[in-house]
Amino acid sequence: MQRIVLLLLLLLTGSLCSMACQADAPSCATDTTLLQASTSTSAQVAGSSGEHLSLYDAYPYYDPRFEAPPSPDMYLLTGNTVEVIATCDNYAYVRYQGSKLISAGWVEKARLHATGAPHARPSDTVAQVCAAAANIINRDGSGFSNLPYLPLAATPDGMQDKISQAANGDDGNIDGLARIKIDGHAMKVFPIEDGGSCPSDYLQIWPDDLSGLVTRTTADNTFADGQRLVQVLGHPLVLQVEYGSGNEGTFSLESLSKDGQRNTLCTATQIYTPRPRDLSGSANPICHAVVANQTTAIPVQAAANKTALLPKEEIGTFELSGTSQADLRNEGKPLDVGLMRFHYDSGGGCGSTDDATFPVILNAHGVADLTDNANKQLIKAITGVSQLNGATLTSPSGGRLITYAGHIYFVTYAEPLNDGNTSNKGLTGVVELTPTGSQHVCSFQPYQFKVEPTPGLAKQIMSW
Repeated sequence: MQRIVLLLLLLLTGSLCSMACQADAPSCATDTTLLQASTSTSAQVAGSSGEHLSLYDAYPYYDPRFEAPPSPDMYLLTGNTVEVIATCDNYAYVRYQGSKLISAGWVEKARLHATGAPHARPSDTVAQVCAAAANIINRDGSGFSNLPYLPLAATPDGMQDKISQAANGDDGNIDGLARIKIDGHAMKVFPIEDGGSCPSDYLQIWPDDLSGLVTRTTADNTFADGQRLVQVLGHPLVLQVEYGSGNEGTFSLESLSKDGQRNTLCTATQIYTPRPRDLSGSANPICHAVVANQTTAIPVQAAANKTALLPKEEIGTFELSGTSQADLRNEGKPLDVGLMRFHYDSGGGCGSTDDATFPVILNAHGVADLTDNANKQLIKAITGVSQLNGATLTSPSGGRLITYAGHIYFVTYAEPLNDGNTSNKGLTGVVELTPTGSQHVCSFQPYQFKVEPTPGLAKQIMSW
């Protein structure tokens, strides 16, 4: 579980480089104060009837010589009315008031037709910001990794030493900077990573002229610190990750005052849903059948030999949890197979616990030989890696073999699963194995995040 929580933290922070690494992006794309303009201009989306206009959370810079256009986060339609907050190169940052919630992001400005003069930008309430955050993190399979970071500009030469020395001797790595406004005051925010192999992430808040540190978002570098600067509807917020001590799967969004005080606006809790959402878009009926528990589990017997043959360089603990006979690779040839479980505890760095379950082919002696090429291919098909160890494991923790319409499938879960358990909790996907490889047929999101305003703050107006 601990490793899964740390992986969630990585997902939260995984978008950090999405803008900072785009060296050729227009300079205005890294000017984060653009998103906080106090005025806007009404406009209408132009185009043919029903035509889509792609909307992106982050500025959609890409080099058409080497890259395909990024996938949009949502669409607007011809005739939709938006508020144009800012423009940058060929794109405009807009605010769209839908029937249920507000969305914001970058669209092609050539598709917009102004319908009025600049005016005071519509205000947002805390409840609207929390609803927008819930929409971002729940709408696709990326989960809360889609909560977008403010683009970070390059750190000027010599600034890291100046800030590090001023901030009580901090010696962490400065990832970049963001220019924001807090209550109308221009400020600079520096994301810091500190703590060696088990780092803490926190923020330093400075006035725009760097005359003196205002605050840092944590008082020490203890384990389980995780603060990042994000934006929702153009509002810069501190994302506070909570993990450990029973707080797995939660986070909060906090506002900043000009003197560095933080105020929790929204709290998010991860909740498993009774019916996982199919994100794959697959028309294969197996996807519906798995969610509806309309498949047949392949019987698994207790394994007489609970050991496995391992190459010397692989670490961890493997156990053959059960055996069966199945046409594992859907080639018309039943095989002696087993379910292999992997468990690894590491005390290094922050510490981690890794679990994986995957099918293997047993040899003539009933032993799961993980040095065999066929089993290596099976391991890679399920887990994505050819060697299982604490450093590279990214596989599903649980799984079971099923049959449906004459085909064998392996169903994956985010948590270890007892044999015969048909619960949908943690259901993540369906894999079909073939003689030549594998196909991930379905991808499921087994949870949603419930994002709620802090009691008493729902109607509070967000300031610029």
